[in-house]
Amino acid sequence: DWATLWAALIGIPVFLVCYYIKKVFKGLPPWVPTQLILMAICTLVAYLGKLSELEHPVPVIGYIPQGPPIPTVPPVQRIPELIPGGFVLAVVSYMQHISVTKAIAKKTDHVMHPNQELYAC
Repeated sequence: DWATLWAALIGIPVFLVCYYIKKVFKGLPPWVPTQLILMAICTLVAYLGKLSELEHPVPVIGYIPQGPPIPTVPPVQRIPELIPGGFVLAVVSYMQHISVTKAIAKKTDHVMHPNQELYAC
């Protein structure tokens, strides 16, 4: 897909130039979101260049509804499918909590007890 290849060949150097300016020359403040700027530029190029209407179109997401979706309870039949993902999410959340707690405890010379942290989660 040539259009996607060209988009990557243009986007990657632009990102690297922004990164180089930010890190080497200290020309951009650290709070400038270069990835977000690159995404905005690529979005404008895709929209103004009508890249989704080419002979070999660049895939475009299309309409994205505003606001968060309305929360709903999943059907009871799907709950067994959700249990493994929920378990993995709980373990990752606990590990993240432990790592942050260890870092703070190390900086403040406090003692951390992982079993107490499990109750805090």
